[in-house]
Amino acid sequence: MALIMGLVPAGLEAQAVLECQRCHGELELLRQHTRTLADARRMLVLPEELAASAHGHMTCTDCHAGFGRFPHPAAARTTGCADCHEAAEQEWRRSAHAGVEGEEAREVGEVVTCTQCHGVHTVVDLERLAEGPELARLNERCTACHELQRLSPPDPHRAAEGVGCHSCHSAHEQLPPADPESRMAAHNQPQFCGACHQEAAAAWVNDVHGQALLATPPEDFDPRRGIGPPTCSTCHDAHPTAVAGERDFTVAAVERCAECHPHAAQTFFGTYHGKATALGSVIVATCADCHSAHQIFPADDPRSTVAEQNLVPTCAACHPYARPAFVLYDSHPEPFNRHRNPAIFYSFWFMNSLLIGTLTVFGLHTLFWWVRIKVDERRGIFHGPGHKHGPGQGQGQGQGQGRVRGEGDEHE
Repeated sequence: MALIMGLVPAGLEAQAVLECQRCHGELELLRQHTRTLADARRMLVLPEELAASAHGHMTCTDCHAGFGRFPHPAAARTTGCADCHEAAEQEWRRSAHAGVEGEEAREVGEVVTCTQCHGVHTVVDLERLAEGPELARLNERCTACHELQRLSPPDPHRAAEGVGCHSCHSAHEQLPPADPESRMAAHNQPQFCGACHQEAAAAWVNDVHGQALLATPPEDFDPRRGIGPPTCSTCHDAHPTAVAGERDFTVAAVERCAECHPHAAQTFFGTYHGKATALGSVIVATCADCHSAHQIFPADDPRSTVAEQNLVPTCAACHPYARPAFVLYDSHPEPFNRHRNPAIFYSFWFMNSLLIGTLTVFGLHTLFWWVRIKVDERRGIFHGPGHKHGPGQGQGQGQGQGRVRGEGDEHE
């Protein structure tokens, strides 16, 4: 009793809390008046937990009215969260958690209420919820329903301080990515991803990808079918987000570029850079190393990293001794394009013709020799050391000469 008195306000409020705690602070007593132990645990309110919560300054009667006697009358009611948190409640009503129809309903499963995320009597204040163990617990509540979106340990967002599911998806107004009002909608990603990645967003919004995105009406996007210009999540994924510089990200980034630029990817994989990348190298140059990641411009644009006047410094990032003659290297050669790469074109056909011709000649030679051996075997002529010739047959016989003695013949 002394513990309870030390954890509740003084005066009439303390008396009200004590009245409630006589029943709701005793699990064994609750068990006698409920059907299951689980029901009894749901009704158990430990004073120390309540005092440590964001509602620790409040009393039971602030939320629960008309429960003054037992058994509780039917008119008794519990105040809703919206009575105090109107703005949050309005956002929640617009979210997918408030109840949706159709395919999204099957994904969500049911309406998600305030208490399912924040708890009932152990509500954590915003300061503690923004970091540390409480933030981790909040993320676990999200992934309890969205298991496929659980972030794996390498994900940089999982390790980042103060980053939770709500950081990207909003705390109360979670909407499907296909909804134009969603934070993760294509047109909104630069703004919300840019809140943490300001430098990348500021550069990206002016390059060819950013300008294409801004010029495309939201209704022309279909994220589920991959229709529309690339966004942040197109290249970096979302669950999990790949770490730049790691092998998985390097390989995936080239594959993502290939989805929109198949011809460039095909010619890239024909070079040393592409072949080394395909074998798992993370050192060799890939698309982003030459074209940049967030400042991509056409080659005839002076801002482009592959513009003629910028090629030497771009290549020098990996090749310190790069000179004007060095950058004459074609990073996207086309062996079948005689006008673009005449030397490669003729070398390609010469070497392949030579190879095919050589294989054809020696293949025919081998075939004819095999036929000759079979014909001789049928005639009784055997080739190779230790073999005999048949009667009357000789090897290297001349006119008027007798049978040539073979190895193993008996002495006359």
